[in-house]
Amino acid sequence: MFALIFPFIEQNALYETMKEHGLQSPFNQTWWNNISSPLPVDKNHLGEEQRKAFGSVPIMKCPSRRAGVQITEVGAGGSVVPDPGTNAMSTLPGPMTDYAMMFYAEENVMLGGGDGGWWENFTDVNIDMNRVRGPFRIIAVGLGNNWTPRDTFAWIEDGLSNQFLVGEKHIPQSKLGLCVTDAGWGNNSDDCSYLTGGWVMSIANGRTVYGWHSNSIGTYFAAICTPDMLQGPCVDTVDGGLRAYGFGSPHPGVCNFLMGDCAVVSISATTVVNPILIRLACVNDGETVAIP
Repeated sequence: MFALIFPFIEQNALYETMKEHGLQSPFNQTWWNNISSPLPVDKNHLGEEQRKAFGSVPIMKCPSRRAGVQITEVGAGGSVVPDPGTNAMSTLPGPMTDYAMMFYAEENVMLGGGDGGWWENFTDVNIDMNRVRGPFRIIAVGLGNNWTPRDTFAWIEDGLSNQFLVGEKHIPQSKLGLCVTDAGWGNNSDDCSYLTGGWVMSIANGRTVYGWHSNSIGTYFAAICTPDMLQGPCVDTVDGGLRAYGFGSPHPGVCNFLMGDCAVVSISATTVVNPILIRLACVNDGETVAIP
């Protein structure tokens, strides 16, 4: 989803590269042409300089956390980089980002059964989109790589100045540069590509302050996390690790958010989720709160 704004941030060449591949298609390692199995450079397989370009978009990175080319790779010869905390493997390459879009959904958001987790790869055929009440709902993609926005600013009924759009995402220091795919819920706060979507890996694009998983866990609140991930609700073991799907930053004590009116605000890490953060996450709960 982040790539859709590229034409508006002087990254039209990268946007055209995405279109050439097909906006309907999910990100895949063959197209990324990772270094473990290089393929001929053509419209279906990126070259090294193109990959570096995706990993060098300035606004995708927080200068307090990293700089320069930021991509995760499957190693040469098919080897992978182990997560120092779990010994699990990094297997999904791509460009990384320090930001995530706000996602908010009601309980039982998925139709036809399932846990209803907010990380699902939502499509029109299996979700009641009215239950998704955050600022971003899935785009409508048609034939021939054509897409149209589902919503206008009118969707944000509580007012643009009262709505989180994007925030700094929580990534523990031990997981920087890693996108673990075989560690169960331990990958909730990994550093995955902003081009990746669908199921657990879509956490690279969206995080939440409120969620619902299953009858066993139910509703949970995700606090703003600190960089060391050592405080209370931010640890992976709380609620099966789901609270690690939250926002957080490398800045001591605060996390930056982009509001709907384009203002950037610094929110204290001690700000309570309910009733403050949750009101700033939902577009139409009819409640407004003062920015703490």
